[in-house]
Amino acid sequence: MLAAAGCSGSSSTPAATTPSVRTASTLPASGTVKLPDGRIYTVSAPGKPLRLDDIEVDLHAVRWSKSVKVAVVPPGTSDYAIVKASVTNRSKVTRKITLTQFWLLDPSRHEYLAAPDSSVPRNLVGHLLNPGQTLRGTLVYPTAGRFSPGALLVYRFADSAAIARAKHVGLARFEG
Repeated sequence: MLAAAGCSGSSSTPAATTPSVRTASTLPASGTVKLPDGRIYTVSAPGKPLRLDDIEVDLHAVRWSKSVKVAVVPPGTSDYAIVKASVTNRSKVTRKITLTQFWLLDPSRHEYLAAPDSSVPRNLVGHLLNPGQTLRGTLVYPTAGRFSPGALLVYRFADSAAIARAKHVGLARFEG
């Protein structure tokens, strides 16, 4: 079962937004399922874009560095994952990319929060996206070590400020 930030508890999903989603006890390699926690998970395979109703995320590269300038270095940090991604606003309203929108997950599903202020250019956190707009940029994650494979846990724009109530989340998997 998935154990990730903001993914505890259960919630119901309106039938109108989730026609014929199969129930499963574990996450698939790709596809959409409803897990016992009541949430719906859409999983994209490595190299494939993740599409939810109001957001699309395409991972371009994940590289590792021993140092990146960030304002606060969390205890235990030994490496930084630098994620290059494109984010598309699929909704009909302007949306902001929030700090809690994307969580990096290691193979054990330990979650890492992006650094809001890094020296890496084009940090995605805090940017506004108009309807249909795509922004390519970077997310930096202080971690306790390098890992692969992994995933980016993605919350819909509509849920990113209230992740505990999220009904549908995504996982963009990566390797290498």
